[in-house]
Amino acid sequence: MKRPIGYWRYRVSPFMLGIRSRFPRTYSALHAAAKAWRPCLSQPVAYSTSRPNSEPFLMIVGAGRSGNTLFRRLLMERSPLYIPPETYVLGKIADLRLSARGIGWASTVDLMLATLEYHPEFTTFDTANLRDLALEAKGWPEVDRTVNTLLLALYRTLAKNCESDAIYYGDKTPLNTMNLHRIAPFFPDARYVYLLRDGVDVAKSYVDAGIYPDISSAAKRWRDSVRHWESFRVGIGSARYVEIRYEDLVKNPESEIRNVIFHLGLPVRDSVIDVSACLGDVDKLAHHENVARPPFSGSIGKGRVRMTPNEARQVRPILNRFLKRYGYDRV
Repeated sequence: MKRPIGYWRYRVSPFMLGIRSRFPRTYSALHAAAKAWRPCLSQPVAYSTSRPNSEPFLMIVGAGRSGNTLFRRLLMERSPLYIPPETYVLGKIADLRLSARGIGWASTVDLMLATLEYHPEFTTFDTANLRDLALEAKGWPEVDRTVNTLLLALYRTLAKNCESDAIYYGDKTPLNTMNLHRIAPFFPDARYVYLLRDGVDVAKSYVDAGIYPDISSAAKRWRDSVRHWESFRVGIGSARYVEIRYEDLVKNPESEIRNVIFHLGLPVRDSVIDVSACLGDVDKLAHHENVARPPFSGSIGKGRVRMTPNEARQVRPILNRFLKRYGYDRV
């Protein structure tokens, strides 16, 4: 059975990531060859990205516990932008797009929207269901029947449901960082903000929040997020992304937000507004309890202070190489 090029990108990506880190010259040669052969290998995929949508989109990525939700609030307050609670399902939708080819547009709509609606954290969206959107999408003309058009309509619907005045949309799910190569075709004109925080603080915060059961697993999540971002950013121009540090964000929030808005060309509000009605997950999830407060720098280095000697021994071989690369003290 013939596979679309996106299928093989998803399957080969972990292998190529290893090649890139160990044999950079070999990776460069393979990458150049793949770009040259891609037009010959590509196959059309029903209801995928056959009609690229030029509507702008912002993807906030990076490991969790890095200020992603705080950054989202600060940005929405200053730009007419809507970013919903974490969606979690874009990677799964990318898989379904490949495995469910040929099922027809109506079934595609039901499958894609149900993936989000039946997720355990759909309640954070303050939306009863997606039935109206599903009925509308099934009546679209053939030219609009693509998954990327459906996803953009989903974000517009969620914005409308919380009475947002947004003219621009985005996503801030940290899990997307691990799936960027598969998700990116849905948003061909997307801009990206990568949030980086000291991996020691991230790992300890993950465990303290009950998101990961042990420090090693949490440290690997930070390391893998860095690796996936490094692999992905190679293929996009520098004009399409900004990298900012959590430590800079909480110390100088206005300066960092202005830098992102300027670099990515985002629209600007006349004045800062209250967007609490559209945050959804902030008042429902305990690990977001600090998001509604003004930014503060008290959490910088907190994980390092609280980390036990045994935990330090566990994370040292996982984190040290990447901590050094980004200018953080090694464990």
